[in-house]
Amino acid sequence: MTEPRVDSLEWCTRCARRVQELDADLSDGEALEIARDFSAFERTARMEPEAAADFVHAEMARPELAHFERRSGQRSDRTLITRHLERLASSGESSRRA
Repeated sequence: MTEPRVDSLEWCTRCARRVQELDADLSDGEALEIARDFSAFERTARMEPEAAADFVHAEMARPELAHFERRSGQRSDRTLITRHLERLASSGESSRRA
């Protein structure tokens, strides 16, 4: 894993703040978990934290599939973050965050 340019805690805190700006329905903990996920990917970890959140949000909002995704079917108008949380909930991981 490539480390973010700034301190990991600071990077995740800033990223989580931007994630919440993009999806105000998220709790602090949910936004921080998503930010940690973004920090684990080499491409987004190399970005400034706000840019990483904006990049993933924009990519997931595109009507065509991004190259790094393996998905089928049409995308809905739900946000990236909403889809992420639904995926976690369906896999039973959401109960661990409570």
